Amino acid sequence: MSDNDSETVVIKGVWTFSRPFSRFGVIPIGGRSTAIKLRDGDVWVLASTPLDSKTKSTLETLGPVRYIIGADAVHHLFLSEFKRAYPDAKLIAPQGATENVADKSLKFDGVWGRDPPDTMYGFEEEIKHCYFSGFINKDVAFLHVESKTLIEADLLFNLPPKEQYSQSPSSGQVPGFSNFGPSSWLHSKVSSAMNVDSARAMKFDVKTVTSWDFDRIIPCHGHYQREHATVKCLCGVGVRKDLLPQHYKESDRHPTCGTCDESFQEEGHYQEHLLTKHVDSTCSKCALGFNDHDALTKHWLTSSEHPVCSRCERGFIDEESLQEHLDSEHPLCTECQTRFDCPETLDWHWKELEAQARQSLKQCEISLTDDDVMGKHLSLYPNLATIVPFLEPDWEPSSSTLTFSSTECSPVTSSAGESCRGNPPAYHCRACHRPDCVIPTFTHCGHLFCEE
Repeated sequence: MSDNDSETVVIKGVWTFSRPFSRFGVIPIGGRSTAIKLRDGDVWVLASTPLDSKTKSTLETLGPVRYIIGADAVHHLFLSEFKRAYPDAKLIAPQGATENVADKSLKFDGVWGRDPPDTMYGFEEEIKHCYFSGFINKDVAFLHVESKTLIEADLLFNLPPKEQYSQSPSSGQVPGFSNFGPSSWLHSKVSSAMNVDSARAMKFDVKTVTSWDFDRIIPCHGHYQREHATVKCLCGVGVRKDLLPQHYKESDRHPTCGTCDESFQEEGHYQEHLLTKHVDSTCSKCALGFNDHDALTKHWLTSSEHPVCSRCERGFIDEESLQEHLDSEHPLCTECQTRFDCPETLDWHWKELEAQARQSLKQCEISLTDDDVMGKHLSLYPNLATIVPFLEPDWEPSSSTLTFSSTECSPVTSSAGESCRGNPPAYHCRACHRPDCVIPTFTHCGHLFCEE
């Protein structure tokens, strides 16, 4: 390791080896290798800088090097010298690196992009990996689970490379690149331009990595984030990882649950939350979740998949629920098959019929127990036939002068000398004053009107 190089213990079990490096010999971006001591004592190393004597000495003190890792298609320059120094170590890199490496005799024990996606290389219990097939450099991101450290090469830059140039007389800064980090607008533009192979695959892999639990990022280029690493959200904004929940809540690009006020990265996560946490505001028929029950009932009202009550303009999940609503809120008169707006109006309907029946029977002095006379009476008043059987015999005939014979509805002379003439009593209508009402109808208060 030269005088300009630096070795850093980032956290227990994680070492970095940094040095100055300029892209095209002009743009200072720095270079960094990372070594992790595994639980069994072996060493995993991402080889991105030269293996000088000091680096090699440090690695040998850590333990036997078991894995040599190439981070992407362009980080292959030093793989050969690491493999020569540690011939028993497994060499694993993306397919692009195997094609670009100068030493064509170099044997790789694993190749991302060529091996099946679920291939296990032996370190997965301690270090996760995600291959970015949609990224132009075919990068692989790594997570050291125990230290919550994310390690990557070209997916994120964090310039200026302060730590990599900390031992150098150069500042490591170039005008225009003094702030080229994950939250800068330029970084977002460059990253988008590099996602040329498959934006869809890139989005999927970003989602995988952002779901990992990490507190810091170690990039190959630029200053590493010791705590609260900045990541690029799916909406394109760079955000500190510990502030992602707050970003989701404050940004109108991310859904928020109106019931529990929890915010989510994307609609899929939000729907999963609604379907599992808020079943009472979930439409099981359409498999959709809603912020609250009001939003759910609005969905039932406006969706063509659900029936609607025409009387009160309410939607329901299915026909069975609608029928239950109709039976309880808009009852049906079983006799006249009329549906009413509410149970109270049905009650008034029955009370009106009852009042008509009572008034009719009282005026004709008919007993409820006199079936023969009752039958003849009801034949003259067909609109009362449905209610009379439900009346209770708790009344006494009045002293009306009109009566029906117990054997037939024959003319019966009243004390006033008038004749019933076999027709209904000729009481006049209170509205039109006709002497013979057209289908007499009695109100609850006892007044007589023509039904017409």
